[in-house]
Amino acid sequence: MWSVLRRNPLAFLLAVLLHAALLGLFIFQLVKEKTRPSLPPSPPIVEAVALDKNLIEEETRKLREAEEAARKAEDERQQRLEQAAEEAEKARRDEEQRLDELRQQQAEERERLAQLAMEQQRKLHETQLQREAEERRREEAETLRLEEERKRADAEKDRLAAEEKARQAAEQARLKELEIQKAEQKARELAEAKRAAEEQTRREVAARKAAEEQALKEAKAREKAAEEQARREAEAKKVAEEKARKEAQAKKDAEEKARKAAEAKKAAEEKARKEAEAEKRREEQARKKAEEERKRQVEAERQAREEALRQQMEREAELRRATELEEFVGYVRQKVRRSWLRPIGLPNGLVCRVRLRLLPDGSVLSAEVTQSSGNGAFDRSVETAIRKAAPLDLPKDPVLRDQLRSFSLEFQGEE
Repeated sequence: MWSVLRRNPLAFLLAVLLHAALLGLFIFQLVKEKTRPSLPPSPPIVEAVALDKNLIEEETRKLREAEEAARKAEDERQQRLEQAAEEAEKARRDEEQRLDELRQQQAEERERLAQLAMEQQRKLHETQLQREAEERRREEAETLRLEEERKRADAEKDRLAAEEKARQAAEQARLKELEIQKAEQKARELAEAKRAAEEQTRREVAARKAAEEQALKEAKAREKAAEEQARREAEAKKVAEEKARKEAQAKKDAEEKARKAAEAKKAAEEKARKEAEAEKRREEQARKKAEEERKRQVEAERQAREEALRQQMEREAELRRATELEEFVGYVRQKVRRSWLRPIGLPNGLVCRVRLRLLPDGSVLSAEVTQSSGNGAFDRSVETAIRKAAPLDLPKDPVLRDQLRSFSLEFQGEE
């Protein structure tokens, strides 16, 4: 009983009021019978009392049927609400599963992009290490080459110094030999002068001749030595000039090679810088693209959630309107039944369907029988009861009010 009270308090209140009215009527009849003078009972009065009791029993039966119908309608409404709630819960679970799958896909995509970025960073690092190793090998080779050239230059310098030293030693030996020869010649001349004083004239002539020959020989020797010295100096100068030229050429070649190496290094650095910038731009584009994709997915999720919420709200609104529509039709049927007066001699179990057209204030604009019961008196009594039940309390929902401007009502007489 309490569940019926909570679900449909209006029907319960009406039932209580009807019971109270019937109880009051019954008590009034009893009091009236007790206060009358004691007279022999007459058949008409007994018949009237019996008629009132039958009316009470009939109304009680109708009330029980109304309560049972209200309870069944409420149970059906509860079942529909529970079914709708289950469907909404299933839709929510499906949506949560889809969102979980979408989040999983996003996580996998973020992990793939992170791995791709790490792989690109690793390749870039390996390329940088290879370039640095190649640069170190080139620098080491250049250092070895310069060291080799320095050693060759030092060896050449040592060789020239040794040749110069040997030449000077040979020159000193030659000069010493000349001095020895001069000393020996002078000794021979002195000895010859001592041995052949008598041959002074001849000796003087021979001496003069020998002196002239010696002078000529010495002059030739000095000239030859001077020529040899000049030749050696010229050769040394030529060697020095050639060495200087080679050193200058080597220095020029080294500078040119260093310049080309610097240009190549600069070009490689510029290329690496451009490649790094291009890679950075690609990474930035990939990041922006991933960020745009993430935003798009977030927006799609938001729109999907909004759409799901909107559809759920629409379903709930439709379910609520359907429930309110059934409740309103039940309310109209009960109100019409309370206004209905059963024609005399009417058979039981008659049913007719009436199309109602209402005004915005709940007044009945028209009531047209669309499916007759086959009994004109019953159909007319239903139309009359509908007009007597007006005005009807329309729901507050404007959509439902608009739907109820015209609706069909099935009315069944007593079984």
